[in-house]
Amino acid sequence: MAASGAILVLFACTRSESATVSRATARTSPTTSVSSSQAPSGSPSPIVRTPLVLTADLSERPARWERLAMIPFGSVESRLGLERPPVHTSVPLMPRSFTVAPDGTLWILDAVKRRVAHYSATGKFLGDVGGLFFDRFHPQPRDLAFWGGQLYVLHQFHLAASLREVQGRHFGRVIDLTDSDGDPLVMTTIYPSSGVPMGLSDGVAALDRLGTGPVGIGRIGLGGPAEFDLSDGLPVGGSTSVTLDSYRQQSFRLVTSAAAGKVVQPMRIRMVAGGPEVAHRLGAIFADRIQAGAAGALILWLKGAPALRADADAYGGGNWLLRYPTDGSPLAFERLPEAARDDSFQARHLAVDLHGRIYLMLTLRHGMAIYRR
Repeated sequence: MAASGAILVLFACTRSESATVSRATARTSPTTSVSSSQAPSGSPSPIVRTPLVLTADLSERPARWERLAMIPFGSVESRLGLERPPVHTSVPLMPRSFTVAPDGTLWILDAVKRRVAHYSATGKFLGDVGGLFFDRFHPQPRDLAFWGGQLYVLHQFHLAASLREVQGRHFGRVIDLTDSDGDPLVMTTIYPSSGVPMGLSDGVAALDRLGTGPVGIGRIGLGGPAEFDLSDGLPVGGSTSVTLDSYRQQSFRLVTSAAAGKVVQPMRIRMVAGGPEVAHRLGAIFADRIQAGAAGALILWLKGAPALRADADAYGGGNWLLRYPTDGSPLAFERLPEAARDDSFQARHLAVDLHGRIYLMLTLRHGMAIYRR
């Protein structure tokens, strides 16, 4: 679909809630220029591609995903925890994260019930691992991932991150996350991997040093403590890694690093509303979360809303999936179904399995739904 020297515009596809239909896809554009600056001496300059423009159309219906499971909220063991405002919280508290095990089963970080809950791919309860804390005096569970077939849970306490390994039906010791100097780190996300553990660091966990230290995606050495080292990005297959760079409200760059060198793909998201007959552009603000790297692609969850209050009141906002490939497969940018509750407490929305299939965990009125693309 893309041609050299052209700007590619992608439209979020229209899909309903249960059957699979065609998706908005395209192949990344060929190389059009070569950067001659900011390359280390003696190394090849990064290759810079023609910019891609992605269109987030607020008049489009969300994409349709295959629903695998619906796990209700409730007090019994097989159900998930939910805490509603206003007694103990100002926003609803629901499961924060999930991951797909190598055997295809689902593990859900059920913070309200202080556990990790285990379900089949269709939502049958298989058991749980208790022993997490959910109060201001202990580390708060935030994310979870499988590394080499072993499940780990990421915690934060006064900004400092730590890990705990799931050992059978119990949790192992606390493993603090530090930089090479031994300073505790802020870490918001960990990523599934069959090899080296990976995570996203926000720097040193000290109020007077916020933003300093290693910031970005890197490798986690599972020692005692677990030392973090920055890398070229998140592995997506083979020796290829991708990271996100130079993020602004509506534009960013995706940088692919491989044995042959670096490739930079500038991208911009434009937001439109009003339908095909009267569509008009809106100033917008987008937030990004890198969710996974697998099957030759980087998976991102993007949340967008109009910048002006009047436009936000008139059109609302939305969430989008961006699948950015490095192997020549189609790029996909599509609107996601909307949660039925305020899901700002939810830290992870997308996950992948060993085959690179993408899963979505969505907060509905009466439970959490698991979908697959």
